[in-house]
Amino acid sequence: MADKQKKEILVVDHELVDLELMCRALRMEGYKALPASGYLSGINTFAMHMSKIHLLVTAVALPEKNGCELAKSLIAINPNLEVLFVSGTAGAEVCRFYGMLGEGLYFLEKPLKQDGFVRMVRLILEPAVPVRTMGAK
Repeated sequence: MADKQKKEILVVDHELVDLELMCRALRMEGYKALPASGYLSGINTFAMHMSKIHLLVTAVALPEKNGCELAKSLIAINPNLEVLFVSGTAGAEVCRFYGMLGEGLYFLEKPLKQDGFVRMVRLILEPAVPVRTMGAK
C-alpha cells in the first residue's frame, strides 16, 4: 500500500456525486486523489501538481471543454500521462472521434461501480508483474 500512496490521480468530473465517489474509492485504496470540478479546474490542479500526477481520470462531458480536449492538453505537457475516461456509452464515440482511445488511454462506462473502477485504476497503474516459474533464476 505504501507504493499506492505515492501515486497521485487527478479526477475531473462536473457531476459532484461521481467526483466524490471516485475520490473516496481511490483514497480507500491508498491513492492520493486530486479532485477538480471541470476543465479549467483540472488544468489548474494539474499545473500545481504536474510532476506528481500518474493518472488522469476524467469525464468525457465537461462544461467548458470536454475530457478529450483536457487529456490532449495535459498529454502535450506530459506525454507519459495515463488517461482513464469515464462516461456513458456515447462518450466512447467522442473519444474515438478525438483519437483518444488506444495505448495509455482507457474508457470505463458510467454508471460506475466502485469495485470495477478501482480494478481498472489498479490495472492501469500497477501492471501485473510476471510470476517466476519453478526453477527460474
